[in-house]
Amino acid sequence: MNFNLLRTNVRLCAIAPALAALSACPLLVHAESVVSIPMTVVTGSRYELPLEKVLTDVSVITREDIAASQAASVADLLRDQPGFEFGRNGGPGSTTSFFLRGGASTNVVVLIDGVRTPVDGIGALFAVNTPLSSIDRIEIMRGNAGALYGDGATSGVIQIFTRDPESAQVEATVGHGERGAYDASFTFSDQFEATSYAMTAGVTRSSAVSAMNTAINTLANPDLDPSEDQYVSAGVAYTDRLVGRLKANVRIGEGETAYDANTSSTATHLQLRSNSDIELSWARPLTPALEGELFISRSIQVTNDKLNGASAQRAYVNGEASARQSTFRGTAAWTFDAGNKAMLGTEVVKAHYVADATSNGYNGNRNLLAVFGGVTRDIDVYTLQANARRERAQVDDSVKVVDRRWTTNSWLLGAGRPLGDGWRASVNVSKGHRAPTVYDISNNSTLAPEVHLSKEGGLTYTDTTKQMRFIWFHTRSDNAVVTYLASPYNQVAQHLRVTGVEWSGDWRIGKATRVNWALTAQDPKNTDTWTQAARRAQTFGSFGITNRFKGNDLGVNVHMSGPRNNSDFDSVRLDSYTTVDLSLSRKLSQGWTMRARLENAEDRDYQLANGYNTVGRNVSVLFSYSPK
Repeated sequence: MNFNLLRTNVRLCAIAPALAALSACPLLVHAESVVSIPMTVVTGSRYELPLEKVLTDVSVITREDIAASQAASVADLLRDQPGFEFGRNGGPGSTTSFFLRGGASTNVVVLIDGVRTPVDGIGALFAVNTPLSSIDRIEIMRGNAGALYGDGATSGVIQIFTRDPESAQVEATVGHGERGAYDASFTFSDQFEATSYAMTAGVTRSSAVSAMNTAINTLANPDLDPSEDQYVSAGVAYTDRLVGRLKANVRIGEGETAYDANTSSTATHLQLRSNSDIELSWARPLTPALEGELFISRSIQVTNDKLNGASAQRAYVNGEASARQSTFRGTAAWTFDAGNKAMLGTEVVKAHYVADATSNGYNGNRNLLAVFGGVTRDIDVYTLQANARRERAQVDDSVKVVDRRWTTNSWLLGAGRPLGDGWRASVNVSKGHRAPTVYDISNNSTLAPEVHLSKEGGLTYTDTTKQMRFIWFHTRSDNAVVTYLASPYNQVAQHLRVTGVEWSGDWRIGKATRVNWALTAQDPKNTDTWTQAARRAQTFGSFGITNRFKGNDLGVNVHMSGPRNNSDFDSVRLDSYTTVDLSLSRKLSQGWTMRARLENAEDRDYQLANGYNTVGRNVSVLFSYSPK
């Protein structure tokens, strides 16, 4: 592991002269801050807390960060975060898996505006195609969040907050990139007396690459495989002293992604996807110290696969898979004794999954009923946090005639104290669960929920211009569900263990330079086979520096990853890689900003999954307008 880290450091040293030259640019006094450190977060406790009091490992990506990144997707945006990796079968828009702290992609929960996003019947995430222009900020909680968010949150939570109808703004963007890439969006929000409203609409198309490497997959079609999405979201909020706050949000999206299969050099494959989400919420102070909230949502996600323009006729009869999910949640939050907080709530999630496959298909339900609570309290110089959740899960499959039910208990205990001069130490221990998916139970009806036990210790530093985090973490599961190659695939329980450290920071130097970094060294292992967990590196990280020079924001961003195993089904080893992105941002006039990006400037050839291509050197330019 140390050798791999040394090798990535050597690659970083190779571009050090460019970084040094950039950081040496004259520092100009400017009225705007280069970086704004967020003061409050909600994901680490389920209620709003000052960042310096949060005991779990939480970081925030602001709207300004999203715009400056010029990232092509949520996955590309998150790759700068400590502990985060992803695998992808081709370019942006292709099948993508998220990994946090060495855990499986099924052990990460993605929330949008506090609602668990649907997954498919095998637990794969649908939220990877959430348009960045619709996002206001993202909070990432690393570590076992089962006591807070329940089933499947044993590696962490990624919470996406969409544009808030309660803030007035106008923003329009239009951009173009190589290989057919383009991006256009429009956001508008305003307020009239007690009613506020917002709308975002847009279309985006990724820079096209041939999904499969034809040198490895010789029967794949060598044509370009683009991905395109169209979307619209709208929200309205009404606030009244007696009624409280009523909010409604609607999101609708459609997209298509071309992909390859190693079957015919002339075959064309296309996946069509559609999603619709509606959310209604009500919140009202019940007393000066007590606030209640009710929430209900309905989500529908459907994908259709096409082969040569017709419904795919291989594993899926009609090439369709779908997830339909309804969520209800009620919470009550108390504020007591000068800022101490407590929360109690209940949540019901009912989901139905269908995959019309001739083999390994499913037609099942996955229902959750939970009660949860938590408290954060200061005692002398210490801050203490305790959370607990009791959850009942039911998974059934009418195709395989399976019906299983489990009741699980999750908990988290944390403590922290300031050490002076901006330093703070914290520790927490936690237990979480992941119930088997419909697909898991369809293949092995004897499986039980995974149990994950975790420990974490951290040292953080925060002031008005910088923050740094040093985190040690350890998690293990004695019955993690692992897929093995068989006919059909066999789901078995095995022992998994991850131990690691993270070092991250975000530092403003003077008034014109920003430096940020995120480095992770970990050891994700299957201790039954003593093999490294698939597609998760032992060392990886990022380093970025931005400098304002003569009205231009110039940036260099470096991403590094050590070698990884490709999958549990083969012995292929993915090589380590380092990529460099360059960026330029310039305010053209009042309201207008131009941003340009050179992605993968060295045109590195690397893989996130064996046999699949990634985006090479690529130039994109984006113009945005906002009167503020």
